[in-house]
Amino acid sequence: MNSDNHSRGDRNRGQTAQDFAVGIGLFLLAVAFVFAFVPQVVAPYDVGVGPSESAQADRAATLIVGNLSVEERPNEISNASTSGYFAALDVSTLQNRTGLPFSSRINVTVTNVTTDDPVWSGGALHREGREAATATRIVRTNDPSTCEPACELVVRVW
Repeated sequence: MNSDNHSRGDRNRGQTAQDFAVGIGLFLLAVAFVFAFVPQVVAPYDVGVGPSESAQADRAATLIVGNLSVEERPNEISNASTSGYFAALDVSTLQNRTGLPFSSRINVTVTNVTTDDPVWSGGALHREGREAATATRIVRTNDPSTCEPACELVVRVW
């Protein structure tokens, strides 16, 4: 008999089912690795915090402290003015008062430095884990029961 390359026992034939299964398995493992260990690939496109947001947060913090400060003592804010300021505080009001663009979001929070209890808060809700430009000021109030010994005013812009 003639030795034919196309005989039944020849191993030079096309891809087998086992080859296909191993190849697909390796491909799926590679895709799972990419999705598991490189979250930036599947994360929504989110622009990070740039110098403009940092400048906006700093400017907003300076304006808020300047507007609420007692005239003769810088960084001492009036308790009555601050309560009224935060009572009617929403995102658009904060944007207007601080000169921020319409597309930005802002959150202002005042917390007691010793207890971490929030004293006042206003603006958009800031999700934990989201990048935001932050400006912090240490302030006091003219009412010692509110911020003893001091409070931390944090402005977040994103």
